Amino acid sequence: MYSYFHINRYLRPDKTKKTKQKTQVKKATLFPEFHETFFYDLNASEAGSRTLEITVWDFDHGPSNDFIGGLTLGAGAKAERRELWLAVFRPPYRRIEAWFQLSNRTENGNQFTTPGVCD
Repeated sequence: MYSYFHINRYLRPDKTKKTKQKTQVKKATLFPEFHETFFYDLNASEAGSRTLEITVWDFDHGPSNDFIGGLTLGAGAKAERRELWLAVFRPPYRRIEAWFQLSNRTENGNQFTTPGVCD
C-alpha cells in the first residue's frame, strides 16, 4: 500500500492565490520526503503580518485531493512557530531547519483555509 503526496504553500493573507506554490508529487510512498527550497519576496517589515501556511495532500487522479494535515508559521502561529518565522528575517541570515507535527487546524483553532479540497 502506498500513496502519492504533494505540499501546497501559501503566504497569507492571499485572496488571489498569487503566492500558492506546490512541490513535486512524491510517488508510491508512505513516507515522503520533500527536500525543496522555496522563496517569497518578503521583507522584514511585512513578516509580522504574514503567515506561511503549509498543507500536505494525498494526490488523487479524481476531482480533488485528500487533505492530510498542515501547519502555520508567522503571524497566525504561536510561540515556537512564530519565533522561527521571525528569526528568518533577522541577521545573521541563515538557513533554518525544523520539524513540526501536522494538524488539521491552525494554531488559533480555525480549520486550514482549504481542508478537504485542493485545486
